[in-house]
Amino acid sequence: MYFLLPAAALGVWLVVLHHVTGSWTGNSGFARYNVLESLHPLHVLQSLAVRLYFLFIADGHWIGTLLLVIGWRTLRGTVWTVALLVALTQFALVTLLGGAFLERYLFLILPIFYAAVATAASTLRPVWRRTSLAAMAIAMLIGWMVNPPYPFHLENNLAAVDFASLQQDVAQYLEGTSPDLRIASAWPFTAAVTHPEYGYVNRPLRAVELPGFELTDIATVKRSDYDLVVVFPSTSSGEGTLFDFPPLNWIRRVVPFRPPPNDAQLRAGVGLHPVMTVSRRGLWIKIYAPSQ
Repeated sequence: MYFLLPAAALGVWLVVLHHVTGSWTGNSGFARYNVLESLHPLHVLQSLAVRLYFLFIADGHWIGTLLLVIGWRTLRGTVWTVALLVALTQFALVTLLGGAFLERYLFLILPIFYAAVATAASTLRPVWRRTSLAAMAIAMLIGWMVNPPYPFHLENNLAAVDFASLQQDVAQYLEGTSPDLRIASAWPFTAAVTHPEYGYVNRPLRAVELPGFELTDIATVKRSDYDLVVVFPSTSSGEGTLFDFPPLNWIRRVVPFRPPPNDAQLRAGVGLHPVMTVSRRGLWIKIYAPSQ
């Protein structure tokens, strides 16, 4: 019965949302991206692969997975049945729904996963139990500081700090050299340059919100409505790794992360040319201007 309380709270919120907006999800765009498009079979398969990798392999979790295989017989009883059902429900929900492949959607499952790993490890001899759990913890700490050799969301480790510093450098440059120009970009950069309280600029800059960095997204804004365009990838590119060479380069073609258009595509597609590039530890932000 306890698990019905969050459902009741969510139900009240949905009623209020529908009353205010006329839509059960707030707006049609949200529903299209997070429900209709996410149920495409290819999207579901990609989401399943990303979720399974994050939960059972990434950042030392593969050690925990081995422990679960060894000690799975300890995960019995009503308590573990309820816990595993909660975990499976959350896993299925975020795999089927939600347009973005964000690993934080699985945060609710992580305490259950770690508790299951610790319980399964109790079947080992003390020295092996301590060694395996310590190795798993060390691998997780390394994952915070060392970027993996494949595209990943910047929020997954301390790359988020590098990206925040990179945004600050570009925002301060634009504030110093182009304080009155209209800057077209996407979130979170547009929020950074329009809210001085965030610490990126001293006074608000004029920002034009783009839905994304696909050529079609940039083309939705009239050329006369902006002076500069600031482009950045929402994930790391994983460039310069083994995934750039055969026989592993096929992985890059199937991962659900797509980089922004390159200079040639932006020049030919929407008439933009690069003005400046700022980079740090494999991350980058580019400033473009209309060709004229």
